[in-house]
Amino acid sequence: MQGFYEFDHTADLGLRIEAADEKALFALAGEGLYELILEVEGVEPRAERRVVAEGGSREELLVAWLSELYLVFETEGFVGRRVEVDRLEDGRVEGRISGEAYDPARHAFKTEIKAVTFHGLKVGRMNDHWEATVVFDV
Repeated sequence: MQGFYEFDHTADLGLRIEAADEKALFALAGEGLYELILEVEGVEPRAERRVVAEGGSREELLVAWLSELYLVFETEGFVGRRVEVDRLEDGRVEGRISGEAYDPARHAFKTEIKAVTFHGLKVGRMNDHWEATVVFDV
């Protein structure tokens, strides 16, 4: 089973992600983030942005990664349809976002994210797959 699932968390919003491997986990977490922000079905993969994040633990790395992906949306108005992780090693993740500039006439906005939090954050291997839980301040 692979995918991401949205859940409510008091005044916040969360994602639970399951993937076959760690790189897919980080990629799906990024796609889940963009799905929380807006309806991604209308987003065309017209351009690409490279993203690099660093963090000490896997949990810190996931928060840094999602924060960088969100920063691209906040600073450039670029929204991702697809997220790919090219390299994942201790303390560093490198990847790409395929998408386009946010257009309110074409893209239905859903949620304003304020921050990626450490509250209830979990990242780890569970038997034959990887799982993560992350909560966003909205």
